[in-house]
Amino acid sequence: MGNPVKLCPRCGETKPVDQFYLIAGGARRAGYCVPCTKAEAIEWQKANPEKKAVADRKEQAKPGRRAKKSVRERLRREANPEREAARVAAWQAANPEKVRARQKRFHERNPEARREYQARYHATDRYKQIHADRERLRRAILKQERYEGGIIQSATSIEGKFTLVEWERLKDAFDNRCAYCGGETRLTIEHLTPLSRGGKNEVGNIAPACQPCNTSKNARTAEEFIPERAAEIRERALLH
Repeated sequence: MGNPVKLCPRCGETKPVDQFYLIAGGARRAGYCVPCTKAEAIEWQKANPEKKAVADRKEQAKPGRRAKKSVRERLRREANPEREAARVAAWQAANPEKVRARQKRFHERNPEARREYQARYHATDRYKQIHADRERLRRAILKQERYEGGIIQSATSIEGKFTLVEWERLKDAFDNRCAYCGGETRLTIEHLTPLSRGGKNEVGNIAPACQPCNTSKNARTAEEFIPERAAEIRERALLH
């Protein structure tokens, strides 16, 4: 005998009976085929959101439900690691406040884990570079405040301030290379028009430079130090 068939009154198609759910403890088949049954359930859920919420709470309250769900979620994550990573990254980008709250709760409950994480991060080259940049920026701001406060006498006042974010953008604008020689090395904060000659301590007058170029330029302007490229350097330093 061939595979028995059954007519689905919803879609009007005759299909094998194994495409109909077993109901009543397996005693008989559902009236609608599987696709039509799912479509009907979705329509009901959209038309009855409150009843669906009640049904969901009852389902979640069943013994062992949470454990079974956790197993399914773990298997799903393990089967699709790349998709799971993309999903998590998208959620974190859309919910920064929730991410910070989660991190704070975790750190409060796990102080040892926090200290271990910080120790590993502080040992990375990335942290050392960021720390060095922040220290150079801190010293530049401190020097500016000392000039403004009259602690250090100067013929001219220093105007303007810039942030670490702007400094990172400046380095990106110059492809993390020295603005003068193009070398890939540790970069220092360089004022195109020196502060001692009235230059401002702000974006437009700042460029990344290697230590040798910064030292060689000394108190000269960019036009005096490298006249053939000064206009290009100042244009890139504006951060359009």
